[in-house]
Amino acid sequence: MKVGKIITVVETHSSGETTKVVVSGFPRVPGKTMWEKTQYCKKHLDDWRKALMMQPRGFSGILGAIITEPANPRADYGVIFTYTGGYFNSCGDSTFSVAKVLIEQGMVEVKEPITEITLDTAAGLVKVEAKVEGGEVQEISFEGIPSFYEGAKKVKVPGFGEIDVDLAFGGLYYVFVNPDDVGVQVKPENARELIQVGMKILNAANEQIKVEHPENPELNKIELVTFSAKPIKSEHHARHANVYADTICVSPAGTSVSAKLATLWAKGKFKTGERLIVESLVHPDLTMIGEICRETKVGKYKAVVPKLSARAYIIGLQQCILEKDDPIKYGFLLS
Repeated sequence: MKVGKIITVVETHSSGETTKVVVSGFPRVPGKTMWEKTQYCKKHLDDWRKALMMQPRGFSGILGAIITEPANPRADYGVIFTYTGGYFNSCGDSTFSVAKVLIEQGMVEVKEPITEITLDTAAGLVKVEAKVEGGEVQEISFEGIPSFYEGAKKVKVPGFGEIDVDLAFGGLYYVFVNPDDVGVQVKPENARELIQVGMKILNAANEQIKVEHPENPELNKIELVTFSAKPIKSEHHARHANVYADTICVSPAGTSVSAKLATLWAKGKFKTGERLIVESLVHPDLTMIGEICRETKVGKYKAVVPKLSARAYIIGLQQCILEKDDPIKYGFLLS
């Protein structure tokens, strides 16, 4: 069989959210920092991302993580986070998946009961700890990005009028919405409605609210809307549906949990030492746990450094082949 370029991918999910972890075959990505590597990928190698994330190899809502050499010598590996529509600077779900793959594919030295990994990302170094028993990864934890609450806002949304939202940063900017305020229920069968309503809110929020991270002016856009609902299990605290780019994240999402943690802490509803347990949209036993490691400041904002914990699962191996004569080798996406 004559084939073109071959990219090796380990397929995973964390809290239900699929991540394709690219372990070989992707072109070398130059750059002095992971931010520069991500920008290079965006400008010069984006067709490769599309080939993996879009149909016929991918689908709307999928995540990706490209393993590279680190830019920072203190890190074990570099990671470029992708999704169907582009790139993320940080991604909790993919971080859990990358740790799972690096350990169980033998790409790092495995130590029991805890294996430590340092990842270099566009958002900075991420130190990961994974509980390992009998060579198998159990719970994975890492410190998230310093997260802060910007306050309660009002947004005028077409068809819904003025609604109350909470604006917070957890690695990405989020607005949190009470689903009862817009008449939707956080259930898997309501995914299409959640996306439609969520995108209306997201577009309105970006038109009416200006954001700029005090330490990184490139972070100047609200990326997601989180519908934060009551959990199915009484011992949990919330159930999240996160909407972005005309799709929905089925995981609670590390950046969303971080932003929620910062919001509750700022409102005096959460303390250091407590555990925030958030359910996946698709199954209440798929959870992400947020804890406050310590308090800090980001510019003028009081902030917290979150610790995030979840499990990841390997669901398959894929050899992606790009034949040069294939008209759709770089993918397509039907709306």
